[in-house]
Amino acid sequence: MPLARSEIRDAIGVVAPDHPARHNALGRAPGDEPIAALEDFRQRRLRVAILRAAPGAKVWSAGHDVDELPVGGRDPFGWDDPLRELIRAIEQFPAPVLAMVEGGVWGGACETALACDLVVAAPSATFAITPARLGVPYHIGGMLTFLNAAIEAFTFALAADIAANAPLSIAVMKEQLRILAGAHPMSPQDFERVQGLRRLVYDSHDYRQGIHAFKEKRAPRFTGD
Repeated sequence: MPLARSEIRDAIGVVAPDHPARHNALGRAPGDEPIAALEDFRQRRLRVAILRAAPGAKVWSAGHDVDELPVGGRDPFGWDDPLRELIRAIEQFPAPVLAMVEGGVWGGACETALACDLVVAAPSATFAITPARLGVPYHIGGMLTFLNAAIEAFTFALAADIAANAPLSIAVMKEQLRILAGAHPMSPQDFERVQGLRRLVYDSHDYRQGIHAFKEKRAPRFTGD
């Protein structure tokens, strides 16, 4: 039985952990399936991804699967931790990732949601940092949510607006923000990386298409090339 479900709507990919018995806890197997879905979306060159729970879920995700935490002797959240791997997959996905949140978001699931580029939360959504109850150290810098009562319609409309833009430009802007967020101060190598990314856009078919469309007063036809 799959622990996550995925679908594609035009240029938008949707992945939903579906493990209600464990409140969508993210462990080795449940975490691998969203990662695989994101890789499939990357191969298909989809323009937006949405990470959500099943419609009407009371718990978006319970965070890290407690049963997989080691008992003493080492850091429970190492580099190869399944939750960290999912977060890296979200951060490194070349197109925007939207978190559509209904229900409770617990522990490491808060960081998973915040790894997305935008968080769209229903008014009933709740966020709780719970590891301290287990004696587990955890730090999170902040939380940003956007509230809208018609969460599904709002999220897909937002995703469609993003998907209508030039994919290469969006991917480069996302990568620029990732580099800038992790570079204080920016190294010469990172500066060159950002400049190289910008050149990719200026040399692209979509850049020329956007300029021509603007001059011709028509909608552009972006291809991602």
